[in-house]
Amino acid sequence: MLITNSSDPLQPNEPLYEDCGLGLDKEVVSYIKENHELQIQIGAEPFYLFQRMSSGSTVNGTITSWDETSPQYMKILWNSGNANHPDLRRYTEEGSGSFALYEDSVPLVRVFDKNDILYDNEFALEEVVGTSASTKKQVKLYLNSGYVPSGVITYSYKVACECVDFATNQPDMNCKICYGTGFPIGWTKYTCSASKYNPENTILVRVPKVAFSITFDGEGLIRKEINKHWALSSPTINNYDLILGTIGKSKGRLYEITGKADSYFRGIFMHQTFETILLEESDVRYKRVVTL
Repeated sequence: MLITNSSDPLQPNEPLYEDCGLGLDKEVVSYIKENHELQIQIGAEPFYLFQRMSSGSTVNGTITSWDETSPQYMKILWNSGNANHPDLRRYTEEGSGSFALYEDSVPLVRVFDKNDILYDNEFALEEVVGTSASTKKQVKLYLNSGYVPSGVITYSYKVACECVDFATNQPDMNCKICYGTGFPIGWTKYTCSASKYNPENTILVRVPKVAFSITFDGEGLIRKEINKHWALSSPTINNYDLILGTIGKSKGRLYEITGKADSYFRGIFMHQTFETILLEESDVRYKRVVTL
């Protein structure tokens, strides 16, 4: 069979199989999808899915007054007890994390420390230890020494949980606010209508059981159950998401997603495979999912 991709040579980034003369492609894809759907309907269990937050909500603001003007213009952006703690993490060496500062809509450049500021278009953020409960983890904004801003100063940032240690970029795994995710709320519950095969707000997951993985730690014997699973291509499941069983041996048991991988055929997303780790009932994440 002659495979053609129009009369012109392939252009950069042009898919190889677009507009091809492979007459059975659609039938093959449809057959595979139907086969997957049949397997999942017959041999799967319904689970609740809790999707991990990957970022906090966005906060925008305008600075109209300053707490100090000498030797540097300084503004306290956040005090302990307030909502919307700024995410101060720096995700790339050149980037400035999720925090952005503007003067008359022109972006300023974030530097690592207030003592590193050399130019008027630079700024720094500082999270201080604090001397009281109200000043704990207080966040301050600094401009260049001697610089008097003449334009409108605005900022934008993503929210992070105040438990995050910005020296290590790690949240407190026992935090009752973010439940170890670093972002307030922690997880959102996946919702959908009921179908012929699964109850409302659940997804179907194949759950073949395998052997137990047994390890030792300082407190004695710990048993962790590792399971191989697969699900259809929608909804998208990611590492660190949680699933909660609703029937059989999985009922009431909470699992963490790990080792996520996707299966494609000719560039078409077919199904998802992943492993799970059974969480101990003492895990703080149990407390979160029962409120969703």
